[in-house]
Amino acid sequence: MNIAYRYFLILALALSTLACETPSEDPAQTYSAYFQTALEDFKTSENFKNGTAFEVYFFSPFQKGRYYGDESIKGEELEELLVISIAPPPTMLSHNEHDIAGSTSGFLPTRTMLLDDKLFYWKQEGHPLTEETIDRLRAYRLYQSGYVLYTGPFTITKYFFCKDDPGHFVKVKSDAFAESKVLPSLPCVQP
Repeated sequence: MNIAYRYFLILALALSTLACETPSEDPAQTYSAYFQTALEDFKTSENFKNGTAFEVYFFSPFQKGRYYGDESIKGEELEELLVISIAPPPTMLSHNEHDIAGSTSGFLPTRTMLLDDKLFYWKQEGHPLTEETIDRLRAYRLYQSGYVLYTGPFTITKYFFCKDDPGHFVKVKSDAFAESKVLPSLPCVQP
């Protein structure tokens, strides 16, 4: 085997290793006890009774001053705090040419679950979009051409947990466009 061929094999192996994305852990699994607690409470809400689909966001570490879904506002990170946010979806979800089965770089959520015929969905970084997810989004009329379009007002429900206690939480409801910057009182949150 000549030296040029050996270098080619080493380079090809190195590049293929770099190109492989390893999915992050599914936050719904990582924080399953917290997620189940939040879902049990959310099932009793008017939002749940009146809705058919819900966006879920997991914030850990939580950043003080972080606006709903907007990472441009940074603040002090609170490692011991987990926040699970559940909101009604926009009327449709934007998607682009990367939102095809097997892709990890699109806009669409990559995880879904059904609870009492209601769709919950979230994005897991590095996890490929599947045909099953696309089919579920279509079934709930969320996979359409166009831009994200929110109809409001609507209420976001946030569940604040200390990471050492999945059974205790503080629930905060807020309008999507009027976010409170005051954190709820929890043992792991110091004023």
